[in-house]
Amino acid sequence: MSTFDFLRLGPEALVLPGSQVTGSSLGAYVFVGERCTIDASTIGSYSHIGAGNDIFSSEVGKFASFATEVRINPVQHPTYSRVVQSHITYRCAAYGFGQNDEEFLAFRASRRAVIGHDVWIGYNATVQGGVTIGNGAVVGSMAVVTKDVEPYTIVVGNPARAIKARFEPRIIEGIERSAWWDWSHEQLKDRLKDFNDIEAFCEKYGS
Repeated sequence: MSTFDFLRLGPEALVLPGSQVTGSSLGAYVFVGERCTIDASTIGSYSHIGAGNDIFSSEVGKFASFATEVRINPVQHPTYSRVVQSHITYRCAAYGFGQNDEEFLAFRASRRAVIGHDVWIGYNATVQGGVTIGNGAVVGSMAVVTKDVEPYTIVVGNPARAIKARFEPRIIEGIERSAWWDWSHEQLKDRLKDFNDIEAFCEKYGS
């Protein structure tokens, strides 16, 4: 059995020891594993963030599932705009070189990654800043996502490429119309078994 089998989540997010959350908001029933760094981000309710994740300036929807060692919006260095890529030209204060370059830091933070509802991101995957991943998508292990991902699409590789859709279009439309991620906790509990039959679910909630 895993550690998660012994946990009981609730309205307050559970952040395991050794993780750091700054300038961020975490929804209800959120789990954050050990050794995570979450900064300037929002994590939607019921999302599961595995150990060793690094999330910066991102919007993560509800029911997202991240494996271990995932990186969302790794910070970029000034590769093309400056002579040096080092921190010395924008983290100036740390070196005694005067004030930090707040304009550059703000620009970097503005390139937010947007992760939809019920997105599954596999082990050691990276999602670059400015990328949007649609609802229900799957990002394979060790993939590097540099472009937007359509909803309910599976992507793999470096750079990530689409290999298939999870469902046919009519099923995707039905799931989207249901907007089940906005159901209350009580509704989720009452309707939990309905998730196991895709056709019946779409007929019942997505028509």
